[in-house]
Amino acid sequence: HADLIKAWDRAEKEGVTYRLEVQYRRLTGEWRWMLTGGRAVYMNGVIIALVGHVLDITERKRAQQLLEDVNQTLERRVKERTEDVRRYADQLRLLTERLIHAEESERKRIVHVLHEDLQQVLVASRMTLDVARQSAAVRGEAAADALGRTSEMISSAIQLTRSLVTTLAVPGLKEGQLSDAVISVGQQMKDKFSFEVEFAAKPGLRPVSEEVYVCFYRAIQEILFNVVKHANMLHASVTAEQLDDRFARVTIRDGGAGFLSEDRLAEGFDARQGMGLFGIRQSLEGLGGRLEIVSAAGKGTCVALTLPTRAERS
Repeated sequence: HADLIKAWDRAEKEGVTYRLEVQYRRLTGEWRWMLTGGRAVYMNGVIIALVGHVLDITERKRAQQLLEDVNQTLERRVKERTEDVRRYADQLRLLTERLIHAEESERKRIVHVLHEDLQQVLVASRMTLDVARQSAAVRGEAAADALGRTSEMISSAIQLTRSLVTTLAVPGLKEGQLSDAVISVGQQMKDKFSFEVEFAAKPGLRPVSEEVYVCFYRAIQEILFNVVKHANMLHASVTAEQLDDRFARVTIRDGGAGFLSEDRLAEGFDARQGMGLFGIRQSLEGLGGRLEIVSAAGKGTCVALTLPTRAERS
C-alpha cells in the first residue's frame, strides 16, 4: 500500500511513530479497513527492526459512516422543516395583515353607515317628532308625553351610534404615530368611564405601518377595557418606546386585582376575559410581534405589546 510504504520510510528516516488507516483488499475481493501503526527500533544508530500493529476497524468505519449518513439526513430534514416553518410563518403574517385590512375596511363601512346614514335618519326623525310634539301639546297632554318619550329614545339611539362610531374608528391611522393611538384610546376611556390614562412616549419613537398601527390600537383598546372591567381600577399607565431599528413596544400597567391563575396567564387569556388576550396574542404574533404578561393576584398586571414598525415579510 503506497501510503503505508511512505509511513514506513518516514518512521525509518526520522524515527517517528506512524499511525495510519488504510484499506486492504482480501483475496475474496472484500475490502476491509485496517488501523496500523509502528516505529523503527534502533541500536547504536542502526535500525534493527520495525515494530507495529494491525487492527481490523471495518465495523467501526461502517458505524461511523452510518452515523454520518444519519446526521446528514437529520440535517437535511431539519433544514426542510425549518424552511417549512419559515414559509408557514410568512403565510401567517400575510394572512394576519389581510385580516386586519379586511376588518378595518368593514369597520370603516359600518362607521360610514352609522354616521352618514343612520345618524342622519335618527336626527331627522327626532326633529320631526319635536315638531309633532309641539303640535300635540295643544291638542292633548297624553300624545305630547308619548311623543316626548319617543324623542328621548331617539336621542339615546343617536348617542349610542356616536359612541359606536368613536369606538370603531381608528383616528391617526394615516400618520401612524403610536402616541396618537394611545392618546385617542385614553380619551375614549376618559369620556366613557372617567378612566385616567397616564401616557409617556420615550424619545426616538418612529411611525409604524398601517397594519401595525391598527394592531397596536386595538390591543391597547382591548387591554384598557379589561382593566376597567376586571381590575377594579380607574387609572393605568402606558409607555411607548422604540426598542431598536425594527421593534416598538407599548407597556400597560395597572395596580388592580391581577390574575389568579398562572396556567391561564401562560395561555394568554383569563376565563373572565374570554378570548380577548388570546386574540391579541394571535394578532401580534401574526405580524412578527409578541405579547408578554406579568401579573399576580392583588399586585396588578403589566402587559407588554411588541411589534415591528413594519410588518415583517419574507
